[in-house]
Amino acid sequence: MQSMRSALIAGILLLAMVVAFVPASQAATYTSQLFLTSEPGGNVRIQFTATGVAPMTANIYRINSGIMPLLAQFNAGTLVAPNIPVTSGVPKNIINSPNEATNQGNGFLPGTTTVSGGQYWYLIRVYEPGPVTTNSIIRGAVADENPTATIIPGGLVVTPCGPGLNATSVVEFSFPNPFDEVVDAGANMGLNPGAVKQFAFPSSAYHFHYRLYRVAKAVPFNVITDPVCANDITPASPANEIYPYNRGAITVLTDTSAAPGTAYAYGLRLIDTVGNQNGGFPLTANQTFQAISAPIDATVTEKLTPCNAYNELTFTVDASSMPGGVYHVYVSTTGPVNSGNPGTALTPPGGLPVTQDSITYIHDSNSVVPRALGVTYWYAVRLQIPGPVVSCYSNSPSVFTTLFNPVPVVTIDPPTCTVVHGQVTVSGTATDATSEIMGVTVCVNTSTVPACVVASGTGTWTAVVPVDPALADSSVLSVTVSAFNDCGQIGTATTTFCVDNECVGLVTPMAFSPSGGIIGPGGLSFSGQIADDDFSTLCDAGINEVVITATATGVSYSYSPVVAPQTGVFVFSDNQLFGLADGQTTGLVLSATDGACEINNTCSFPIGSVTADFSAPVCAIIAPVSGSLGTAHLISVTAEDIGAAGIADLCVIISGPVSSVTCVGSATSYTSLFAPGVDGTYTIITQVTDTVGNTSTCGPVVVTIDVAPPIVAVTSPLPPNIGVNGSFLLQGTGQDLGSGVCEVTVEYTTSSGTSFVVATVIPPCALNVNWFVTIPVDPLLNDDDIFDVTVTAEDGSGNVGSTTESYFVDDTASCPVLNTPIAGSTVIVGPGGLPVDWMGSDDDFPGPFDTGVSQVYASATTPSAVLFSSAPPQLGMASGTNTFMPGSGPGAPGQFFLDLDDGETDVINVCLVDGATATQNVCCVTFEVIIDLTAPVCLLTSPANGTCFNFANTILGATDFVVTATDTVAGLAEIGINVSDASGVIATVTATASGIVDTAILNYGIALLPDGTYTITSSATDTVGNVAQCGSIVVTVDNNSPVAAILNPPQAVVNGTVEVSGSSSNATSLMLSYPGIGGGLLSPLDATTTAMVPPTVVFDTSLHDMNSEVLVPFSLGFTFPFYGNCYDSAYISARGLLEFQNPTSPGATPTVPLVNSITPKVMGLWSAIDAPVIRVVQSPTASMMTASSSISPMSLMKQVPAPTRSRSHFTKQVL
Repeated sequence: MQSMRSALIAGILLLAMVVAFVPASQAATYTSQLFLTSEPGGNVRIQFTATGVAPMTANIYRINSGIMPLLAQFNAGTLVAPNIPVTSGVPKNIINSPNEATNQGNGFLPGTTTVSGGQYWYLIRVYEPGPVTTNSIIRGAVADENPTATIIPGGLVVTPCGPGLNATSVVEFSFPNPFDEVVDAGANMGLNPGAVKQFAFPSSAYHFHYRLYRVAKAVPFNVITDPVCANDITPASPANEIYPYNRGAITVLTDTSAAPGTAYAYGLRLIDTVGNQNGGFPLTANQTFQAISAPIDATVTEKLTPCNAYNELTFTVDASSMPGGVYHVYVSTTGPVNSGNPGTALTPPGGLPVTQDSITYIHDSNSVVPRALGVTYWYAVRLQIPGPVVSCYSNSPSVFTTLFNPVPVVTIDPPTCTVVHGQVTVSGTATDATSEIMGVTVCVNTSTVPACVVASGTGTWTAVVPVDPALADSSVLSVTVSAFNDCGQIGTATTTFCVDNECVGLVTPMAFSPSGGIIGPGGLSFSGQIADDDFSTLCDAGINEVVITATATGVSYSYSPVVAPQTGVFVFSDNQLFGLADGQTTGLVLSATDGACEINNTCSFPIGSVTADFSAPVCAIIAPVSGSLGTAHLISVTAEDIGAAGIADLCVIISGPVSSVTCVGSATSYTSLFAPGVDGTYTIITQVTDTVGNTSTCGPVVVTIDVAPPIVAVTSPLPPNIGVNGSFLLQGTGQDLGSGVCEVTVEYTTSSGTSFVVATVIPPCALNVNWFVTIPVDPLLNDDDIFDVTVTAEDGSGNVGSTTESYFVDDTASCPVLNTPIAGSTVIVGPGGLPVDWMGSDDDFPGPFDTGVSQVYASATTPSAVLFSSAPPQLGMASGTNTFMPGSGPGAPGQFFLDLDDGETDVINVCLVDGATATQNVCCVTFEVIIDLTAPVCLLTSPANGTCFNFANTILGATDFVVTATDTVAGLAEIGINVSDASGVIATVTATASGIVDTAILNYGIALLPDGTYTITSSATDTVGNVAQCGSIVVTVDNNSPVAAILNPPQAVVNGTVEVSGSSSNATSLMLSYPGIGGGLLSPLDATTTAMVPPTVVFDTSLHDMNSEVLVPFSLGFTFPFYGNCYDSAYISARGLLEFQNPTSPGATPTVPLVNSITPKVMGLWSAIDAPVIRVVQSPTASMMTASSSISPMSLMKQVPAPTRSRSHFTKQVL
């Protein structure tokens, strides 16, 4: 096939090349290229359309070849149809047929018919006048005259019912694809390689299809003639396509339009790619088959008749389509019935016949699978026709059974007991949901034949059944209850009981205490174990009650289980006197009742006899007698029983520091020496008991044992680190459990040896005492000498005990150490107080004789304060820091008020007290204090109040603030200023000060602050914290002052009146001034700021000589800082004098006093000179004034002395 495809491609290319070399103006045009179509019966349809010059004819050439031929191979010998008329632009259709006559009729030459399986290649040549010849492309086709083979016998079958196909009417069938000698290569490019014989263009036009026919079974499928069209159920293309079509492969088809529950006959034809149909005419037998569709409308419901409940399954079929058909019903309790869960067949193996379209099937309790109550059942149906042919499963409806009509239900109430005697009552219920209970009978077995009684009641019934006394004990009593309804159905229930015809018995003999038949005041203790004769078996009736009775008194006692009757062994016990008098005897009888129903078994039997003894024995203590004192005592006692029981035990009981109990059994006397060896008071009693518990006691006798010396101890003071001085109180305790502590003596160290003193004992001669005595310390003993005390105690019997403690002498004081202030110094104390830092220890620190520090205190003339305290004394070094405050009053922790006011002095003592006992050693150190609560005196001397500052001020020191302060007591520590605006303090500048008097020059860039008014406040602080606020000044910062300028005339010689105009900025008001008459004070003149109405200034020139010293005011047009003040105007004389306020009288002589008193001014020239006139010209746009003259600018400089300061200097300022 690959070679043929390659040849076809090569031929197409060659034809294209040939056509390409034919002039377009001379050749016909194939407006529709050559197309070949293989058709049924071996026909090959040839189609093309050519456009050209009429008349046109065409020659058809054909080559039979397995591969595509070349163009040159289409010679005259391959011509098969000559001179075929062609109309320009009109499609041409010609069929190359296998039938000779037809073929020639179509214009083909004789002998050019097609042969089935022939592989034909065609070429068309169109001829036009000229002549002009045009070749078509080369196309190939295969002639296919025969249809596919028929399906193999038995190959067309209905497929088994697969999962998912039940509950539908789909019929599914399959067959193996039969052989076809020509296979569609175009539509099945990958199938059967090497066997491809057909080539198609376009290939998509060739596919295998099928045609399906269907008739109901009642209409015989006529295989002699084809089915009529009405029976054609073939789906529309492409649904009827079989693709891919592989020879021998299984094709599965489905009929989805089959009616449910209907039998059908089917016929099948296969159509190959060119339209050949197989199966023959009529259809062959192996192209037909039979099938039956499943019902899809199966439903199930519960139903109930008076005496029967059942499930009714209904479904519909087409009975006429299935003569001889049967149905099968299947049921499942695990889920829907289908091919995966086939369930269980309810119908017989051969099924049930289909006799009508609507079928009903009954499933009840008599079915193969009995219908039960409370179960979910799923059902399905399969249909079958002879063949056999079986349908798929129908849909699978389900039902949960709630209806039932069983036999009567009999229940027997649980019995109160299962062991019976005499008779038994049985009760219960009999019910029937659909019928009426007619009666209930109860039957039991006897020793001969069963006995029956009719129960009272039907729904709820009760019967009393006698128990045959002849039945053996422990035998079974069977009870059968029967109930019958009006349908004649009988329901039964059974139960059993155990027969108990015998009494109870003791499991073990009774146990008594005491066991001798004599009872005392404690009564008779007894216990027993009793059980039913059948205990440990299912017929154990249990014990209801046990009664014990005294025959002499008639007194009885009853014992019952907590829950009666109690099965198994019932254990009872008690202790009773049975109402007996002393010496009385009685017999005891036990009666018991078992728990048998409904008549108990009771029996009695004797269990023994007892005699009462309620008289106690008597006793006596012969020795010792109470109050005896000694190291040992002889004990002698006797006893006697006056009753019938006899002595059981004689005991001597001793309690004290050493306790003991001595018992000698049934003896009637006891003698022994008591010597415990431990001091103390001892109590002796005798106790005697008879065998039945009567008891008597003799005594008590109280005696004393004294064999040990007293115990004495020192409780205060206790070493270590105990130093004694002067005298001290020695205290302690004493103990003697025999005769008590009566005296305490103390021996202590002196410079000549030892000495003795008698202590006070409280209370004297008591078993436990306290004692105390004051011990003097010999002043001749040296510091740190050892000081021993020995304490001796004596009891009432003369026994002596002692103890010793060792101290040391401490008669040397230790002074505290002052770190600040220095001891012996004088210090000034301000309002913040004086911190005092101290430390101190005992004189023997470090070492074993260190008695520690008990207190450090401070004292002045009047007050005193404890700075440190420790109890017991603190060993080692103590230290602290305390603040000594002026004045008085309670202070914070660690503060000590001196009770001194400003200017007062006092001497302060700081004292350390050591821990010596009992006279402590004290040492003090001192220092003097002077109270200073007066603040320094200070003065802000520069700048002056109201000073104006400007950032253009370049005078050295113009922004210095000078403060002078004095403090005559503590001396100065600091001088400073605060700069404030409306919001508060914005800056603080300080400088260190010292001595009694000091001056500080503080520099602060106030000119850099925003324009506004500021308050400068000065302060001074002394060395002890007193602070003075020294008043304040107000200064101004002005970096944007108002500007005014006279623009016209810039200068003038006036006579009469003159009109003056100018401009101003940053101004809220404007005032013009001019000299008064005779050079008097400047006179103000209101001016309007409206440019259209310029002000007029009038100079009375008749009163002034232009050569006189007249000062004319000029607006500077800028802010001019000059020695701490800001100016925006000046007065200029005709001779060059420049002043800023308070103009000088004309003609004044510039004396030194005048220069120093009249400020501020610039004296560039004073007297008139004949040099060219100095012209002062104002620039409207420059913040300055310029001078033009033949005089050197240096001649305009003048040294002016500055105000006196702490450091004198001169300044120069150039104008």
